[in-house]
Amino acid sequence: MIAGGLTDQEVAALRGQIVDIVCGSVFVLIVLAAAAIALVRRRSGARLFILLGIWSATYGAMQLTQQQLMLLGSPHWLQHLAAPLNAAMTCLVDAA
Repeated sequence: MIAGGLTDQEVAALRGQIVDIVCGSVFVLIVLAAAAIALVRRRSGARLFILLGIWSATYGAMQLTQQQLMLLGSPHWLQHLAAPLNAAMTCLVDAA
């Protein structure tokens, strides 16, 4: 037992989830950067940044919806939609 009533296994699980939440958040930040670059360029090369942004948003959101810690802090309606959204995003990412 660790201070706060958590066992060593629970702490290890939380650490793993924190890493995945940070990775998912980084992918969401990539979306913002890709969107900003695409807005500035407005040429044919911008399509690549838009596609990168869409893929990164999907992958980042998929990572975030798989984390129990993230879902606990989410609104109730999002908790119910997490499983179907995660399945749809997994199909999209695997197809790409």
